[in-house]
Amino acid sequence: MTEKRCVENWCPRLPWRAKNPNEETDEKTAAEIRINFDNLYKMMSRHEEFRWMMLRIRRMADTWIEAIKSLAEKQNLEKRKRKKILVHLGLLTKESGFKIAENAFSGGPLGELVQWSDLITSLYLLGHDIRISASLAELKEIMKKVVGNRSGCPTQGDKVVELIYIDIVGLTQFKKTLGPSWVHYQYELVMIRPDWT
Repeated sequence: MTEKRCVENWCPRLPWRAKNPNEETDEKTAAEIRINFDNLYKMMSRHEEFRWMMLRIRRMADTWIEAIKSLAEKQNLEKRKRKKILVHLGLLTKESGFKIAENAFSGGPLGELVQWSDLITSLYLLGHDIRISASLAELKEIMKKVVGNRSGCPTQGDKVVELIYIDIVGLTQFKKTLGPSWVHYQYELVMIRPDWT
């Protein structure tokens, strides 16, 4: 007779438990600061919705590089784990109906775009692996490994993402896209509030 049980892979290891040598941060999984924006520009250039944010990042690139170098001098940024992070901008999806990206160059609200561009730039420069989503199709593609997992147990093995930055519109889309399996990521969600609240 086999006992079926869940392994909650999001719970922290208790201090008295033995460390797994495979979990040690090695060179392959260490987050190294970046001072080159090429990969970020390449990732963002695939989306027309990100055009205003890219212009802001380009305009402020020197300031960002100066800031990350200054931070590295003041704090030890070595031996940090490089995290797999999803940034889902529900506000920019066509399904949201807000048209914030389309109106960015004609007097539309820019606060959310400023917040998101600063967050994305920070995560990128800190050396994390980020995936950016601004459509439901992309969200499904990124999360396809867990979509439809109806069991109460989380997916075993390597997590698709370890941290998710999302807005309230994106959270609704995330729940709808993943169905019941969204609960396996509820502790990885970081809600970004609109700047006007």
